[in-house]
Amino acid sequence: MQIGCMVTNGGPHSAEKWAETTASHIVTIAENIAGEKRGAAIKLQAAVIDILEGHHNTVQTCERDHCKVHGVARLQHDMTPDDHVNVAEVVNEIIAASVGTPWEDDFKKAEFATALNATLTDHFMQSAFIERSWHADRNINTPEAQAFHAQFKGA
Repeated sequence: MQIGCMVTNGGPHSAEKWAETTASHIVTIAENIAGEKRGAAIKLQAAVIDILEGHHNTVQTCERDHCKVHGVARLQHDMTPDDHVNVAEVVNEIIAASVGTPWEDDFKKAEFATALNATLTDHFMQSAFIERSWHADRNINTPEAQAFHAQFKGA
């Protein structure tokens, strides 16, 4: 299991930081890997980062837009990444990026796609949640924001 902490002082994480973090959960480069295989792993991880940066940007931008349109009512809407991206399509993009790499066969396994879907869903939802949390913080004196914080932050 990999445990990490993303830190951004004074605002939400950038789409680039989200992409790097999510990619590190998909393609981990072992310290003992060397030569051509290391180069291939670095290229694959970079390709996954490139794919994810646009999608994380979409999630953040769309969630911010929904907050603007719906105001504090957005804080009580159901949370799903499907509001912003098609996770299955992102899974397919990442699997396609593995073609021609030493990990192509691993990426094509059904269990990989299932695990990848879960990771992407979790990270996209966390990103959207952070946008809502910032929205709640900017509107802290409203009943909706107070309910949001009581539900999710225990405060």
